[in-house]
Amino acid sequence: MRKILSQSMTQNPLLLLQSWLNEAMELDLQPNPDTMAIATSNSQGLPNVRMVLCKEINTEEG
Repeated sequence: MRKILSQSMTQNPLLLLQSWLNEAMELDLQPNPDTMAIATSNSQGLPNVRMVLCKEINTEEG
């Protein structure tokens, strides 16, 4: 498996995310490689994390 940080960053980070997701699906090491954690925090700094399924990455519209 190649190192994640060895890949150069692009102007559009969604292209890099799409590349990582495609690689994870091809390697077939996990049953749900499209499962991701989304984390945000409120104005008091308290975190909120939820799990989502990434069904599509639109690299042009975001």
